[in-house]
Amino acid sequence: MKLRRLLLSFLLIGMALTMVACNNMNTVEDRFDDSVYSLEEVESLDDYLFIDEDDDILEIIEGFYILKDEVDDIVAYIYEFESQNALEDLLEEEGYTINEFGDYIYKNIFIVTLIENDQPIINAFQGR
Repeated sequence: MKLRRLLLSFLLIGMALTMVACNNMNTVEDRFDDSVYSLEEVESLDDYLFIDEDDDILEIIEGFYILKDEVDDIVAYIYEFESQNALEDLLEEEGYTINEFGDYIYKNIFIVTLIENDQPIINAFQGR
């Protein structure tokens, strides 16, 4: 009986650790770990969003990042939303669907590239 309880405890701990590890693999930082790009989290969105401060978008954005290339030029802005549903709802309010943005969305993360040849950025973003 004690052996069974011990084995069950180890199994539950192993499952919990697996779920935490899988959850952590989907963060913005993880998307660019193995790329030539550097990521900088921005604390204040004032210089990057041209909206009223009372706008609801500020409530659903969990993080905002600047992506820079190897010569420190800004090549993309990345918005991390509180959930994929929040991102989808925002796009629908603006008259878009999530499918219209294809590779520019990964779960609850939306990337806005600033350069013409953005395929290397999108490949890193999508983990290709």
